[in-house]
Amino acid sequence: MMTAGAAVPGSGVLMSTSARRSVLVKHHEVTQDEWAWLMSSDPSFFSGCPDCPVERVSWWDSLAYLNRLSVADGFKPCYELLGCDGEPGAGCPSGRPWCESSYTCDTVRFAGEQCTGYRLPTSDEWRWVAEATTSDPDAVSFPWCADISQGQPRPVSRSVDDTIDGIAGNVWEWTWNAQDDNGRRAHRGGSFRTAPKGCDATASSTSSPRTRSYFVGFRPMRTLPLSRQPAPSFVDTAQVGLRGIVTPPSAP
Repeated sequence: MMTAGAAVPGSGVLMSTSARRSVLVKHHEVTQDEWAWLMSSDPSFFSGCPDCPVERVSWWDSLAYLNRLSVADGFKPCYELLGCDGEPGAGCPSGRPWCESSYTCDTVRFAGEQCTGYRLPTSDEWRWVAEATTSDPDAVSFPWCADISQGQPRPVSRSVDDTIDGIAGNVWEWTWNAQDDNGRRAHRGGSFRTAPKGCDATASSTSSPRTRSYFVGFRPMRTLPLSRQPAPSFVDTAQVGLRGIVTPPSAP
């Protein structure tokens, strides 16, 4: 399910020596079919497209999915969700492009970037992955933005090559970051609704963690264990904003 995010000679995975960790990044956003298999629901506005990215999922929804995926694959979950209520992916009337999720938690504690379960990339890791990813204008992974999208997402590419599918465009992707002053969380990369001049890997926006929008999804990643990796300990959300900044590897 997880594939190498970019062609790093001799490694097969993305690595940063300064951050002392190697990560596996999912080749594409979580699809409607993958969500339905694990969560037994269909939250997407553009439903009926199994290979399209799942969208209309909140930040809280994505954390619940990643924890459940970690358990399914035998990993310790990276998030401790406290005081949760509702069902992930529920709460939007059919035909409504956005709403507030009925699933929310009082707080979340993150085990840190060395956690080997599935998680969202930090904003810094997102930038690193984007910089490490090669771009091929002839591949299906070209930015799916408002100029060509006809107002809807496209199915992901299932091929495994040197390019992460849809790092720019298709749907915005939730990231892990400290809340801003308004309690919002960040998503990156633009979507099928974003104008071409702003639809690239540097695009950044924010939403309430409860917001479910028809142009926002997510992409999992996980950290590979180190031979002398310390045991993860949960830390408060407020503490993780400046932890583990990832520096792009030097050019070969």
